[in-house]
Amino acid sequence: MQRIARAKINLCLHVVGRRADGYHLLDGLTTFADLGDLVSLDQSASGAFLQVSCTNLPPDSEVVPAHTGNLAWRALAAVHREASAQGRLSDGSGGTITLSIEKIIPSGAGLGGGSADAAATLKLVNEALGGPVGPDRLAEIGLALGADVPVCLAESSRRVQGIGDILSPVAGLSPLPAVLIWPGAPVSTPEVFRSRQGAFDRPLSEADLNRVLSDPIGGLSALHNGLTEAAIAVEPRIADALRALKTFNTCRLARMSGSGSAVFGLFETQGQADSAAGTLQSAHPNWWVRAAVLGG
Repeated sequence: MQRIARAKINLCLHVVGRRADGYHLLDGLTTFADLGDLVSLDQSASGAFLQVSCTNLPPDSEVVPAHTGNLAWRALAAVHREASAQGRLSDGSGGTITLSIEKIIPSGAGLGGGSADAAATLKLVNEALGGPVGPDRLAEIGLALGADVPVCLAESSRRVQGIGDILSPVAGLSPLPAVLIWPGAPVSTPEVFRSRQGAFDRPLSEADLNRVLSDPIGGLSALHNGLTEAAIAVEPRIADALRALKTFNTCRLARMSGSGSAVFGLFETQGQADSAAGTLQSAHPNWWVRAAVLGG
């Protein structure tokens, strides 16, 4: 049993307020790339409970935990507990579950790698146990694991509001040729939010959403990522990656994803994106660079 845990991209991210408990309120558009980690589940295997291997990541990448510190491990345990509480494991169907993740999404990049792995694991384990957890409860479990897990469970373009728990479908988003860059510098999401200063952003309007659907690059150009300045203050290499994308006259829009440190550039054609990705990887061998298609 396998799933691709696709990289999450925040096309725009407005920080519109903050709750009394300190959590920031967001309003943005999230979509997914056509690349991601491979999450595999084997009920018949014996041995490690969770195995993680990293594929073609820079050598100085953050170490991905293969224990309870990994969201995927916690997702597996959460579904197992839920099924056990329902008495669904009395026949021994829990068995020995080995979960394996082949990672290509860097950690600490704002691409939702850990959340996507957790979402894929929730679905795989639930399926392996006979589907004891319904979709609404699965989303509740996902939100308890992390704010990005619910949208990764949806795995399609969404308007994301609240703390990540209010999702609205965004139908009709055109495929967007893109280049993704991670400059080899993980950042802490809480640190970025703590560094944010200034007034809150305005919420998205229906006119904003309609324009993005009819004219994606033009519509997105009128929006932004409200965490960019704070993230660059934490990790200046984010600015280097954005500048590198802007050197290509074929790059129509360059923006940071999530709380960083990954950025993306949108291009008119996939050929332009492929060419730019090759040039950037040659010029910056320590960066993680990928051509991709977003949305669609």
